[in-house]
Amino acid sequence: MKIYKKIIIVLAYCSMLTVTNCFAATIESQKVEKIDNENYIYQKYSMSEDEEIEFLSNIENSILLDNNEYNIVSKSRGGGNITTTKDITTTKTITSKTNNELSIINQLGQTLEYNEDGFIGTYDLNINTLKIKSNYNGYYEKLIEETKEYNNLLRNDLDFINKEIQKDGITLNLLNTTWETETTKKVGDTEIPDTYKAICYYAGKIKVDYPLTYTVTGEYFGNAEKVEINPVRYTIVYKEKQAEIPQEKNNIVPIVAGVSGGTTIIALVILLFRKNIKIYNLQDGKWVLVGNTFINYKKPKLKLDKFKHLEITSKYKIELSKDLVNKISGKFIEISKKDIKIKHIINEKDKIVTFSINL
Repeated sequence: MKIYKKIIIVLAYCSMLTVTNCFAATIESQKVEKIDNENYIYQKYSMSEDEEIEFLSNIENSILLDNNEYNIVSKSRGGGNITTTKDITTTKTITSKTNNELSIINQLGQTLEYNEDGFIGTYDLNINTLKIKSNYNGYYEKLIEETKEYNNLLRNDLDFINKEIQKDGITLNLLNTTWETETTKKVGDTEIPDTYKAICYYAGKIKVDYPLTYTVTGEYFGNAEKVEINPVRYTIVYKEKQAEIPQEKNNIVPIVAGVSGGTTIIALVILLFRKNIKIYNLQDGKWVLVGNTFINYKKPKLKLDKFKHLEITSKYKIELSKDLVNKISGKFIEISKKDIKIKHIINEKDKIVTFSINL
């Protein structure tokens, strides 16, 4: 009996190889296993996290394998991106011309970006950590000047002139005097000065401090993340639905009657798994065989999705066996791909029916 079990599993697995991965993912492996007399299909997929939602939304709850229905029993997730988080802290020091806190915060910046060794994050300023230190920047000498006139002086003599004057509380010294005749008088035939005007230039220096500046230090705190990109892996498990295998009295009984023992079982297996439809895809102007499959004549439905990985164009040619034509003549065969379904009536007898379909 072991050899017959192996035949069934091999046949099922060979059909499984025609199943198409129509999700945004990569199929890593697929296999059929028999556990406690139950058939299971294991499919393993890998994808990026960006593709995961699309993958999950497209998982089929049931699939057909050689016309046997398998229902999903479990899905498990592994892998995926790994995110590492760490706390970050730093300080920033600036020189400001003002000690106004609002102005200082604007100069420092309330946030700072962090990007080191693959970690990306943001610092936030803690205003309670601000430290403001005044800086004395020395002084410079400023010249204070004043020009003053003295009138009606009897002589052009410095004794009549103040050697110092006060301006805004600052003492200015006489540095230069210019004399001018203000009035004259006639002595005999000669005009001589009678009074004088003195134009005096006073100046002095004062020390003026340069404006204070302020050294400001602030502390920043935050967190940063590093994402290690890893593929997400899913294992999808389907279990075969137990159902009665339709038997045709006219076809099966004579075959069984004509054989015995192990030969009977092998003949039955071959009969159940025989293909009655050939699938062709138009490639480079030629019809290329991309698969064989079996459909139940009582519910003639054909899904083309499992041949998608072999297609080049969306044009298919379907070739029905003579036996299938005889059984479904006058009936519709439903052909589908994704959400598109069409029906074609079979009305020819005793020969292979070939017709093209564009999906």
